Amino acid sequence: MKLKTLLIGCFGGFIMLNSCTESPGVKDYSAYVNPFIGTGGHGHTFPGAVVPHGMIQPSPDTRIDGWDACSGYYYDDNTINGFSHTHVSGTGCCDYGDVLLMPTVGKPQYLTTDPESQKLAYASAFSHKNETAEPGYYSVFLDTYQVKAELTATKRGAIHRYTFPASTESGFIIDLDYSLQRQTNHEMEIVVISDTEICGHKKTTYWAFDQYINFCAKFSKPFTYTLITDSVTMDNGKRLPVCKALLHFNTKKDEEVLVKVGVSAVDIAGARKNVESEIPGWDFDKVRKDARTAWNNYLSKIDITTSDKEDKTIFYTALYHTAISPNLFTDADGRYLGMDLEVHQGDTINPLYTVFSLWDTFRALHPLMTIIDPNLNNQFINSLIRKHQEGGIYPMWDLASNYTGTMIGYHAVPVIVDAYMKGYRNFDAHEAYKASLRAAEYDTTGIKCPDLVLPHLMPKAKYYKNAIGYIPCDRENESVAKALEYAYDDWCISIFAEAMNDFENKAKYERFAKAYEFYFDKSTRFMRGLDSNGEWRTPFNPRASTHRSDDYCEGTAWQWTWFVPHDVEGLVNLM
Repeated sequence: MKLKTLLIGCFGGFIMLNSCTESPGVKDYSAYVNPFIGTGGHGHTFPGAVVPHGMIQPSPDTRIDGWDACSGYYYDDNTINGFSHTHVSGTGCCDYGDVLLMPTVGKPQYLTTDPESQKLAYASAFSHKNETAEPGYYSVFLDTYQVKAELTATKRGAIHRYTFPASTESGFIIDLDYSLQRQTNHEMEIVVISDTEICGHKKTTYWAFDQYINFCAKFSKPFTYTLITDSVTMDNGKRLPVCKALLHFNTKKDEEVLVKVGVSAVDIAGARKNVESEIPGWDFDKVRKDARTAWNNYLSKIDITTSDKEDKTIFYTALYHTAISPNLFTDADGRYLGMDLEVHQGDTINPLYTVFSLWDTFRALHPLMTIIDPNLNNQFINSLIRKHQEGGIYPMWDLASNYTGTMIGYHAVPVIVDAYMKGYRNFDAHEAYKASLRAAEYDTTGIKCPDLVLPHLMPKAKYYKNAIGYIPCDRENESVAKALEYAYDDWCISIFAEAMNDFENKAKYERFAKAYEFYFDKSTRFMRGLDSNGEWRTPFNPRASTHRSDDYCEGTAWQWTWFVPHDVEGLVNLM
């Protein structure tokens, strides 16, 4: 039986929410999705192949450095460096770009280029006229090599199909030292298993301080190879380790060569099992069809009745982007890398996820998930609880089981309380409550993260808000934004406390939830920085914003003054 609820409102029509699994014969919602939306401007999305919440995201990389390299792809570019297998979508920070694969024809060029260049030596020109992207599938014609590239994916594996010209110098470059924004490589290893299989391991430090990736690549055509494992001196004098495999073979005109790739944060055996279990054969078209079916099942959760094609594209592309992350992080055998950076044995029925950009997603994504897929949202919540148990605290922004300490607040709390109060409670509520209290207190002990991350993950602002009732702007950056978000999170804890029959903490956190009142300046009618002497920060400009370096966080007083979602009437009274 399909549950449908009608809500008035989107694009002058209706939205119908389907919270149960779609029946066979679901219509082709994927036809409305345009994965190129967000790849221009500063959208930082990628057009490559991925299934909903998949572990692997094979996608073209067109640039290396700069803010608009966050997802690897920028629409204004006209060259492709290759196809790497891990990407973040829509973020303001960059990481990933692991295990880059590039087909080549002719003598392979692989020497490291100028550190200022966005192009690698083996990059190819391309035209958007010869490029296609749809949910679960991407293709492009590489002009430099006259090769057609096609990508599709399962949850844990990718399969590539390359159509080569006739040549005695065809091949691939597997570039393990490559990564987006040139991350620091601490460990790199490529192992040639046979003339059709290559595996490898890598550890990088960047946004995620300890990011591990293992891969296993299987080829439909035997190859000979050359391993490049020296180091090179860049123009700036810095020596960088190199780890690449150059594969060689002959091809006939229009010969198709396929590559299957599995990845794992655990080990090479996990990467191999991931690809072998999900892509046992070489049927590219079947994987592509299954990926589209997976997307149609996800997108079918909401029907809109508008007949406007542009509105449908906008809506379903936005819905598509809600299912890129969080990403699956449990291997096919149930193992995963925990927040303690140890390997744990879990299970595939209740898998762990990563890439939780909670400062962004607590506001709308997770509330949406309680409507369209509460069971999946409960899996996300169980992941957050497990991360608290393994690492010592809820993450603020978890990437590849790394605490990054990015952004503000402790927004795992509202995600969990929202689900609990709506009746979706397939998790250990008492453990979740205990972890919520832990997140709200200033306590740096028992947290497993790099020393540089700890002050961001556990900022002194929590001490001030608990000890003196407000956060002095001369002692803590982004004091107003942190205080307002803490007040909301603490209100959520007070609701949770009542549900847990903990009335002492209910009263305590209700008081904390009112702390937003300290920052309201009646003379200007804005939320404003208050220093340790109880004086307003001067000068004051409600339209001013210095990114991550003032009393606000990615906003101004005009925006932050309204962040009292838990007590709108209280804000009205202040006004």
